[in-house]
Amino acid sequence: MHLLEEALVANTHVAGAAEAAVEAGLGAQPTGILARNSFRAGHAGQVVRKVDDASVTWWSRCPLSWPSAELLLAAGAVLVSRARSEVERRLGFTCSAGVASNKLLSKLCGGLHKPNQQTLLPPAAVSTLLDPLPIDRLRGFGGKLGELLRNGRPELGLRGFASSGELRKAGAAAATRLLRGEWAHAEEVASAACRMASGIDEAIVEERALAKQVGSCKAFTGQRGSPRGPLDTKPQLEGWLRELANDVSQRLDEEATQNGRLARRWFFFSLTHPSSHPSSHPSSHPSSHPSSHPSSHPSSHPCSPTCATHPASPLHITDMISCTVS
Repeated sequence: MHLLEEALVANTHVAGAAEAAVEAGLGAQPTGILARNSFRAGHAGQVVRKVDDASVTWWSRCPLSWPSAELLLAAGAVLVSRARSEVERRLGFTCSAGVASNKLLSKLCGGLHKPNQQTLLPPAAVSTLLDPLPIDRLRGFGGKLGELLRNGRPELGLRGFASSGELRKAGAAAATRLLRGEWAHAEEVASAACRMASGIDEAIVEERALAKQVGSCKAFTGQRGSPRGPLDTKPQLEGWLRELANDVSQRLDEEATQNGRLARRWFFFSLTHPSSHPSSHPSSHPSSHPSSHPSSHPSSHPCSPTCATHPASPLHITDMISCTVS
């Protein structure tokens, strides 16, 4: 099958004005941890859609008329499609993907058509897609910096930028004036923001390094008496500590088998409600053997001093973290 035909059969959408209108209509990225995670995972209403007529027309052009940059993206779309198919065949998971000229744009495109679809962004459509988007859709501008660029500084008469297009057209000088006095290295950050608003990203795609630590955690922030309520008794605490320790133990076994790495130390933290007793009880212990995980020695749990110190009052533990350092 011809490369361009395979890319079309792979249900490869071509991003353009339609995707820009949909994404801009979603507005700024929601705040809060749950909202951020939901936003990254996709939004309600995303369904598998047929490739639209504009995408079909783009793929159906005469091969001789294709610029080399677009042919490279088409080849990338085919490779990504094959990789996604292999992931589903081996693991049973479906996934979405974005294909573009750099990391910023490909990551953005990966969320345009979900689930189990892929999207390509031609170089000629970069500004069409980016210009209507809120500032915080750019990588690294979803927090305080994005808020400052978006809202401006009205007290100084400096207006913000409602969209990436506004930032791109205003330029680095205007962004620098807005950031100066409020953000370190204002000129450098403003220049980077304007480059990103123009779809320019020099970040390279690197293989993810091995994790420096293995951890397991649990929050108990619900109402007292509910399944997610705070831990008030020693049996509750020991039960959950065993759960966390077993989780860490299994992951350490995987690290030893897959990467030949053994942990040297392990840490345990328990956080209590401010109204009870001290806010945290950290402890660290050396791990002399890969089998010496916390679950193997319940009598030496670092939480024991905590339980002994306050035997007559509720422990009110709201967070537990158990981790090992490789």
